Amino acid sequence: MAGLLGWPVAMLNEVAALPDTLRSARELVGDLASLTGRLSQMVEQLSTTIVRVDRADLAGVAERITAVTTEVEQQIAEMFGPITHTVNQVDSIEASVTELRNTLFGILKRVPGARKSILDLANPGQRAELEKP
Repeated sequence: MAGLLGWPVAMLNEVAALPDTLRSARELVGDLASLTGRLSQMVEQLSTTIVRVDRADLAGVAERITAVTTEVEQQIAEMFGPITHTVNQVDSIEASVTELRNTLFGILKRVPGARKSILDLANPGQRAELEKP
């Protein structure tokens, strides 16, 4: 019985924390996108440097820079996996919250007195004040 009464409060706490969780996830995705853009700019600058080195006939330097450029491009390609994973996690969180919300509203519609009970559990102090003579 205690678990049944605690469940709505736990769900309300999860729903209340959702905006912060989603904001953090979106900030992470934005930061990852910004980092990807900066790495892309670095690759372009390295490519420009390679052209200048080739003109100066410094083949050894150009090869080292090409190796670094290739490695940076590979790292950028590897970053898309975590970015995609993060976006999928945000989508999953949003789907779970939608499911929780729909379940909660379904319970509120079908269980007599459920709305009042959830409000009482969410604000127990208000009920106590209302019941005082």
